Amino acid sequence: MRTTWLCLALVACYVPNPPSGVPCAPATAGESRCPSGQVCVTQGGVEVCTSPGGPAEPDAAIDSMPLPGDRDGDGVPDATDRCPGVSDPKQYDEDGDGLGDVCDPCPVSANNADGDGDGVGDDCDPNAGVVGDRLVRFEGFGGGIPTGWAKVGIWVADAGALSVSVGANVEATLTSPFTVDATSLLAAAFVAEGNIPVANAGFGVAHVAQAEGMLCGLLVNGGRAISQVDIDTDTPISGLPYAWAVQTAYITGQIRRGNRFDCYSVDPQGASRNIDVTTGEVPAQASIRLSSRGISGRFLWVLHVDSP
Repeated sequence: MRTTWLCLALVACYVPNPPSGVPCAPATAGESRCPSGQVCVTQGGVEVCTSPGGPAEPDAAIDSMPLPGDRDGDGVPDATDRCPGVSDPKQYDEDGDGLGDVCDPCPVSANNADGDGDGVGDDCDPNAGVVGDRLVRFEGFGGGIPTGWAKVGIWVADAGALSVSVGANVEATLTSPFTVDATSLLAAAFVAEGNIPVANAGFGVAHVAQAEGMLCGLLVNGGRAISQVDIDTDTPISGLPYAWAVQTAYITGQIRRGNRFDCYSVDPQGASRNIDVTTGEVPAQASIRLSSRGISGRFLWVLHVDSP
């Protein structure tokens, strides 16, 4: 009995063929900290004896398990995680509603109602009464220019936005590396800054494929207007007068249904302006393009929803 209790009291009591995982002897023991054939390693902050070649840290399977209170394993405790069920280490929250962008049914509106239950919030859903829309991607530019996007002109990351600098008659574009469906919604928010030229200037969002494309934007062409532009011919083909202002965030959105395009704008008070559906010759698989010509300013975000 004395021997048994003595073994339990010692930091390391060596017995024949001891199992791995027993505590190492004090560092003063030198090379005799572990039984013959074992080495002292650190596991979980504790020094234990194990066979040579064994892991220096906890087992990989244990390592990969979420920490208690962090069920999605993104390193953010559930108590403060804006998306506790979805890995979201960056925790961006564009609309400030407490839901992270990666799990928000409408990342640009604090209204998260989803009347048709398809996972796209009503304020982001182009078909709010029909099931089947998919919020494919949202980019709030918290990490700067998204990976793979092709830029023309001067684009600079600016505190959760992208600043674009252009001169008169100079156009800057940012085009996605991926395509969107033939039935889709593209929307972007832009703040115009500085003086506005009197003609041939504007900003907006477009479906583009090769040389073809249709842009929905706020333009200056004799007067300020909301308009659609045939990118191939660089010609406004429909529009209405619209007295939009500088230093104001406007949403421009384009809803595509095959070769038909609808264009709208929303101001900070929620007032909207729409123009008639326009027919355009754009291949079914088109990319997203943000564009600003002659107007320097900031794109705040871009949203993409595909529809059945």
